[in-house]
Amino acid sequence: VTVDNEQFNELPIAKLSDPEDGAFYQLNYRELLCIDIRRINEALIRLSSAPPVQSRDDIIKRMTELLYMSDREMLANICKALTIWSDGTDDSAQAAMRAAKAIDENHDEIPIAAVVFLTKWKQPGVYPILDKMWKRDPAIWEEVYMKSGAPAADFIIPHLKEGSNRHRMSAARIAGRVGGEKLEKALRAVFEETADLELKTSFENALAAIAQGKH
Repeated sequence: VTVDNEQFNELPIAKLSDPEDGAFYQLNYRELLCIDIRRINEALIRLSSAPPVQSRDDIIKRMTELLYMSDREMLANICKALTIWSDGTDDSAQAAMRAAKAIDENHDEIPIAAVVFLTKWKQPGVYPILDKMWKRDPAIWEEVYMKSGAPAADFIIPHLKEGSNRHRMSAARIAGRVGGEKLEKALRAVFEETADLELKTSFENALAAIAQGKH
């Protein structure tokens, strides 16, 4: 049996931490190949704040491979890095979606970084999960929902019509940010139907935000 001792040796932290160092990308790529989970996560964190200017294909391929063995912490770190590194032409979003579904099916909450990455590339499977987590805690997930793009509309419209005032007002703010004719039409309908002044104000503000976004 041949053992690659470099997978066990700690590399110089100064070179690992400085993107201006010529060895930064190759050394951190080597860290992604090691068997120490702590070192892998630390390399992912470093790469998430570095521009993808070297070894891009190799690093994205390794990050995608790591998704198949990722726990919740590693999924968050990989997705945060991939949000910077992936241009959407690789398979990383699909692999991340599978990892996220596995965590969701285990009744654990998907990390925010994973949802941000998956909605960036409009993975259809993430929207029902995002909606479920938003219903559980709108304060945490509202901003992520706001930035999740046009596919969010079909999930938000029902929440404009029913639910607690807290959820309906949050849905209105999300609708105002997401925009589009479908949400504008739904907001006008609930504005006309609602007697509650607080809700009417929320719907009116959302309509104004959509109108402003058209200019």
